[in-house]
Amino acid sequence: MKILVINLSRLGDLIQTSPALAGLKRERGADVHLLASASLSSFAEGLGDVDRVIPFDDRKLTPGVVTKSASLAKGYQRWRELIRSLRAERYDLICNLTHDDLSARLTGLLGGRDVLGRVTWPDGRREVRGDWMRYFFAAWKTRRVNPFNLADMHARGCGMRLWPGPVNYRVTEKGRAEAAKLLSGLRGSSNGSDSRGPGLIPGGMEEFPSTLSAGELPLPDVQLTPRSPLVAIHPGANHPNKRWPVERFAVTADALARDGVKVAWIGGPDEKELVETGLQHCSQEHLNLAGRTSLEGLAGVLEAVDLLITNDTGPLHLAAAVGTNTVSVFLAFVRPEDTAPYGKGHWVVETLHDDHPCAEQNPCANPLCGMSVPTGAVLETARAALASREIREEEVRSPGGAYRIVRTTVDDHGLQALETHFRAGSALTEAKTDALRRFWTHRLVSSDRGEMFEFSPWDEVERNALRETALEALRQMEIWTAFGSDRPVAHPLKQMEAAFQRYEASGGDAEGPLLVFRLERESLYTQGRAAWLQQGPETLRRWGESLAALCSEDVREAAL
Repeated sequence: MKILVINLSRLGDLIQTSPALAGLKRERGADVHLLASASLSSFAEGLGDVDRVIPFDDRKLTPGVVTKSASLAKGYQRWRELIRSLRAERYDLICNLTHDDLSARLTGLLGGRDVLGRVTWPDGRREVRGDWMRYFFAAWKTRRVNPFNLADMHARGCGMRLWPGPVNYRVTEKGRAEAAKLLSGLRGSSNGSDSRGPGLIPGGMEEFPSTLSAGELPLPDVQLTPRSPLVAIHPGANHPNKRWPVERFAVTADALARDGVKVAWIGGPDEKELVETGLQHCSQEHLNLAGRTSLEGLAGVLEAVDLLITNDTGPLHLAAAVGTNTVSVFLAFVRPEDTAPYGKGHWVVETLHDDHPCAEQNPCANPLCGMSVPTGAVLETARAALASREIREEEVRSPGGAYRIVRTTVDDHGLQALETHFRAGSALTEAKTDALRRFWTHRLVSSDRGEMFEFSPWDEVERNALRETALEALRQMEIWTAFGSDRPVAHPLKQMEAAFQRYEASGGDAEGPLLVFRLERESLYTQGRAAWLQQGPETLRRWGESLAALCSEDVREAAL
């Protein structure tokens, strides 16, 4: 059996494809190929259980389109050659995990015997194949209410039934050699020694940043361990709102250094200034590796250290993939349910600020959630992780903070879950997420999908809004059923569209049960008027039932 997985996403998303690749290899014994962006194709060679990586360079498909030397004919020729070469592989299954239209059109042209994911067929029809894939592609637009990890959606979307294991990346010998050279001098040096290894940077401040309150200062130093552990700190992220204040990373780094821990700051070339700013707030010596590692070398560094402290970013997932424990800070529009490092035992400190999670497409202009996560909480979580022990409530509690500390695990269905070990703030969002997780697990995993269950984590105003939406759905379904066949087609289509738009406008917490059905609406649009007439009533009924299931028992009875 030969399978092609298409993932043209960023580094972190690509790493979280590795459990799907491993699962396909183990469960189906398949020859697994991966189509990845050309810029990451060499890196992708290290992903576990991939037999062949095929580079995809969309720049070569449209060379010079925006220049006077444009050659659309050459781009078209390369497009045809790519399709011809992939069709020649005669794939038994194609799994498209990419959201854009280009990958969907490519999927439809490859002639696979079976397809999962988003596909546009040569005749223009669009669809998303597979229950988990429909959920995955819908959740992409509403990830602030998604209760499943991205790696699980990848694996289940590709047809996996069991937990495929953690993310996995094979570090090359070249990467290990580069890391050993960069980290030389750290392993053997002791606290208080005058010797400095290559690249050691003295701190630029003699005291803690003035932005920190006394309650956030690190606890007293601890005794040195026989072998000083290594910790990497990465203060960057692809969006500034996702970055915990760099001054707080600095305080954490200094406290760990006084514990006897050796600290290396990492970052890409465009993060050198950010890392230098952090080091200016340090009073201890640390190693500055920002902009000094290749991608292979970065993997080697992350494999060599004992812990990574960072935000939600690509190196976080790479550290998990090479087997290194992590402590991460989740802010703004990112949530650990969605993108926590995949595997067991990783720690996450998440803000519980009132505005979290904000919308990724329209994040807060002046985010305050970073200030709600105190330094002490991250520092003590890191100390616990280094000592392989549980966190202690008296150590991670900080006055005025709004945050929770969770650790990754796996539930009885083989899906990644989170264990809450500490919370300072409201549990309402967590209760809603847990309810949505039960709701969708029941429909996507359970063998008995007809059974309903009740829960009511929403307040009365939100429940009333859900109730009205459910009732309206069923009323519109009745109108469609009663009059759709007798009236002109334009009228029921108009009524149906009005119902869909009311669902869309409900937004907020109603997004959870609407994920799959937004894609069904798109499918009905693209399939034309006949699809509306044939599938509309059943689609609308499912919408109503799903919304009603999010209300209490008496509400559900009233709606149905």
